[in-house]
Amino acid sequence: MTLRDAIDAAESSVSGSFSNRPVIEASIRVSLGRSYSYLGDHAAAIKQGEAAVELFRNALGPNDEETLTSIQNLAVFYNDAGRNVAALSLLKDTLARMEAYRSADITNTLTVMHTLGLAHLNAGKYEEAVPVLEKALKLRITHLGSGHPYTISSMNALAMAYGKLGRTREALPLVEESYHRALTSFGPTDPTTLSSMGNLANAYHRVGRLTDALPLREEVFRQRMILYGSTNPMTLFSMNNLAMNYLDLGRRTEAVPLLENVLQVRRATFEPLHPDTLSSIYNLAKAYRESNRLSEALRLYEEAVSAREKKFGADHQLTLESKAGLALTYRDLGDAFNAVQILEKLVGLDQKKFGLTNRITLQDTISLATSYEVAGRSTETIVLLEQTVLAYRINYGLPDIETQRAMQSLAEAYARARDFGASEKQWRELLAEQSKMASSNNPSLLDSRSGLARVLLELGQPTDAESIMPKAKELTEAAARADWRTASARIVLGRILLAEDKGAQAEPLLLSGYDGLKACETNNPVQAKPRLKEALQSLVQLYELRSNAVQAAAWKQRLAEFNQVH
Repeated sequence: MTLRDAIDAAESSVSGSFSNRPVIEASIRVSLGRSYSYLGDHAAAIKQGEAAVELFRNALGPNDEETLTSIQNLAVFYNDAGRNVAALSLLKDTLARMEAYRSADITNTLTVMHTLGLAHLNAGKYEEAVPVLEKALKLRITHLGSGHPYTISSMNALAMAYGKLGRTREALPLVEESYHRALTSFGPTDPTTLSSMGNLANAYHRVGRLTDALPLREEVFRQRMILYGSTNPMTLFSMNNLAMNYLDLGRRTEAVPLLENVLQVRRATFEPLHPDTLSSIYNLAKAYRESNRLSEALRLYEEAVSAREKKFGADHQLTLESKAGLALTYRDLGDAFNAVQILEKLVGLDQKKFGLTNRITLQDTISLATSYEVAGRSTETIVLLEQTVLAYRINYGLPDIETQRAMQSLAEAYARARDFGASEKQWRELLAEQSKMASSNNPSLLDSRSGLARVLLELGQPTDAESIMPKAKELTEAAARADWRTASARIVLGRILLAEDKGAQAEPLLLSGYDGLKACETNNPVQAKPRLKEALQSLVQLYELRSNAVQAAAWKQRLAEFNQVH
């Protein structure tokens, strides 16, 4: 018998067993609703939640504490099912009743207030979420104390809301405080501390501090493996987050096996349309796409779109997210026509559903702009990117990682359009901001240094370009990593030295950069391909300058073969 069979059997016997005891039946239905929610069957959870509310209301009255608490549970079920409007309506009404009737247990009132703030967050209503969460935090500090788990949860929720609005300077201190309070109150391995540690990692991730986030994620995963085992939902959640951190650091060979494992366990544990399973399908598709495993990515994105449409509907945020990933896969496969068609529709839907400056809208607009470029519509690309970068900077600020990624896309587009002055300005602004927050081995920082150095080379400024780049020793020591970014950086530094008539120093960097890209060629993302061509062209130039006809001819042949394939 499966867990689902056991829950169904219990549900079928409830009405007959407790027909004269409505409060007990209502309490059991609340528990059944939570069980169905855990299994991802939101319709069944809502059915139980609605039945429980009706039973409590009839037995105890509309303003009884238990009735109002059951309404809060029902609102959570609505929220999990994507019915944000219904959830918000219930929570607002419940909070108003609790405050009007001065609930005997202030903890319950504050739980509803906190849940209302989270519902605003889930609905993308970040401005509405902040004052509710600020009030909940203030009252929890007053009534429960700063070290209480509920207070710490409020700190994390408010920090998340600040982060969504780009208020990074308020978000980071708050989430750091919540972690240190949890650590002091409960110790390093307590579940509350581990949740706060994960939230701190999320906050670091949002501002591009990926290398600071990583050890926190690794520790949360390690401790949850010890506490819960390898197949527990909390452990799988930590494994997923660790994998996505690896992915954003370019460590795809470490990310992909973790994501494959998470999906395998969730498929075996949950029903096919469980939200966690669908999230795993999407994340693994993203990892496959970034690893240039495009046919596998396409299959999973198609599955994610179909499953999320069945689960949530065609215009739900998660369904639209899957469609955007599918479009990017078409783009990377060279099918710019299909990519543009999907993304133009998505951006239009986003603007109506979320607004012009919502993160989802802006992310899909960036994807549309880069797809225009693949389709040969470079003028539209730059105009759209300029508008989107401005929106990000105004609404979310320079420290935000999504703002920085948008700026990088614009700087690269300027460079490809040979507007090197505009590209240099964008790279310098980006690099200045990243240098404040990111550690020196952060991949985004290395990308920006390499990008600016390429532009300075085009402007005939190799000395300035060399001053931007890491030293050859640093890049050579990093050569052991199968990392296309580091390999690309060695190529850039080799080009700089070649421009400075330092061919002997340039040669090992160009050769090792080329070898590094070739070693992980099958898993390199699409954006790594131009770097391989850059290496080949530079090696041809090197050996021609040295009048080494044999080597020059050999590298010309490799370049010709590359051009034939690409």
